[in-house]
Amino acid sequence: MNGHEVVRDEDLARRLVVRRGADGHRTYDESAKRELIERCLEREISVAKMAQAYGVNANQLHNWIALYRKARRELPAPEPVAGGPAMSAFIPVVAAPAEKSAGLRLAIRFGNGVQADLAELSREDVLAILPMLSCSASIRR
Repeated sequence: MNGHEVVRDEDLARRLVVRRGADGHRTYDESAKRELIERCLEREISVAKMAQAYGVNANQLHNWIALYRKARRELPAPEPVAGGPAMSAFIPVVAAPAEKSAGLRLAIRFGNGVQADLAELSREDVLAILPMLSCSASIRR
């Protein structure tokens, strides 16, 4: 047997489909689905062959894999275990947030007595707000 053959796990196949509707719609067990996805990702076997072996539409299995990968990207990286094996030869790169410059402050007093004090505004924010105001402006530091 070479590394590209699918060996069907009958237990997994039995657990995969939990319900079949009269219209052919199937409901799949989440843990069995995840196990099938992980098998696809850890082996050098085509997704189409895995789908065929387990009676799943290949496009459906591709969609599950894409959702699984997206969910894993959104999870925080696991903390390394002291004295444990290295998880990967790659080091994750996380961009540091840009330094926050001192924002602008805009204090507004309308003729009807309403006041607004807006802080931490960007230059673009102020330039977008000013044309909407029909009032005179004063500059104070």
